[in-house]
Amino acid sequence: MNRAADNDILIKIVCYGLVGDAINVLEPKGNRLGVLAAARYVLKSRVERRSLSRSREAVTAEIDALFAATEVLEPDQSEAELAATIEAAALRSQLALDFGESQLCAIVIRRGLMELVSGDKRAIASLEQLSTELHDLTLLAGKVRCLEQLIAAVFALHPAETHSAICSEPHVDRALFYCFSCHGAGKGDPQAGLSSYIASLREAAPTLLAS
Repeated sequence: MNRAADNDILIKIVCYGLVGDAINVLEPKGNRLGVLAAARYVLKSRVERRSLSRSREAVTAEIDALFAATEVLEPDQSEAELAATIEAAALRSQLALDFGESQLCAIVIRRGLMELVSGDKRAIASLEQLSTELHDLTLLAGKVRCLEQLIAAVFALHPAETHSAICSEPHVDRALFYCFSCHGAGKGDPQAGLSSYIASLREAAPTLLAS
């Protein structure tokens, strides 16, 4: 296991039917992707509430494929203490950061994992701000990958399939929907749109966001 992913990322790749491609990008050597123990329950609940064009059977198959390729992460005492410290600092500064994200940060830091993959842009920006206060968070420098970076990597490998997946589910992520020109003639450059969102986030998280 080299990487850990938050629930936001997991929900998006399940809804788009991109689990296989995303896992291959994140763990190309067949390693398992790290997820929190609560992910299965959160995923099932949140996906069931979404309006999707794909059948429930197809979505269920994606969820099964996802958890067949993941490893459940349980924070040890040191990681739990660091997560609590991160969460407390975020609360003091009134920054958007939930406890699950704090736990994943602590696990990535303490275990020396390669990346934290997060679909929460506000959380990434919050971590950047907190890194000036908490030295441990500086160990995430260059290790945080956002949703748009993941989708850009998947698109580079399978452009037609990725374009179809994004445009067939307009309610999953509006930013991606517009990046792929799904609302128009479909002739735009998705990589340009994705790069624009990545550049915007990099302004808010210049040290933590992966290259």
